Amino acid sequence: MIFFRPKGGLCNRMKALNTMLQLVENKNITVVWVNDEEMNCNLSSLFEMAAFDNVKIIEFSRFTNILNKWKCKLLNYMEDTDNQFIRKLLFRILIKNISINDFLLNKDLRRMYDSIGNVRNQILRETDANFSQKIKVQLQETISNNCYISSCYSMTNIDTHYQKFKPINELQDKINITTTQFSQTIGLHIRQGDHEISKEMSTFEKFEKVIQKELMKNNESTFFVATDSDDVKQKLIEKYKQKIITNSISSFNRSSQKAIESAVIDLYCLSKTEKIYGSHFSTYTQVAADIGGIEDEIVK
Repeated sequence: MIFFRPKGGLCNRMKALNTMLQLVENKNITVVWVNDEEMNCNLSSLFEMAAFDNVKIIEFSRFTNILNKWKCKLLNYMEDTDNQFIRKLLFRILIKNISINDFLLNKDLRRMYDSIGNVRNQILRETDANFSQKIKVQLQETISNNCYISSCYSMTNIDTHYQKFKPINELQDKINITTTQFSQTIGLHIRQGDHEISKEMSTFEKFEKVIQKELMKNNESTFFVATDSDDVKQKLIEKYKQKIITNSISSFNRSSQKAIESAVIDLYCLSKTEKIYGSHFSTYTQVAADIGGIEDEIVK
């Protein structure tokens, strides 16, 4: 029996869970989904659960009441401690009263991932491929037992288009409304929030040059912009007018369910463009391109 906790924000969780499900296909797997500061939204509030029919999902939220808050704290402590006895005891109390033989935790995977090289000089897809090769033997040994794994990383190199991730009808309707406006539309993912390396290397000015280059090639081109900055949106709309297509987003706060829903809508709209110009080392860019099976090019 495998217990898997995807960690991080929306697309880190999607990528980790998607690759893990591909890797352990036909095995007994339970997903431990925890709402926290990085992502405060249930999986079931975003995606149709029918596609996960062979997967058991346990959802925790530290924001609902004091009891759940303490459960989430203890779950995090279970991962932080190096004491195997305490780990196993907390697992039996919090998740399921069975014996776990092995733990493979995100903190240990992070050390392996970081050892691959400086992200400034890396291409995300290549780093993911190197990482999945690096952990292949250990991962296969781990999943052969009753185990608990937590990760925000791609767990295997299996090619997939996120078939299990189907947005709920309410979100899909909003995606459809936006994408019906697409005509020769190019996607732009401009990261300006908390990803410092993306901001530094994939600057607003470089994205403007991309727009100008594409318009020189085809003046009929339009651009769907997914960004975590209202200022970026307004600057582009003021300069390029009807060439820019965006969704209305009320919040970029990851602790807001509405913000996460908006991120899903933007993600799937990006996936419907002809090509994505994205931000350096951004999983969001990568996942959008993989969902749509389209080319992505990093702006830097």
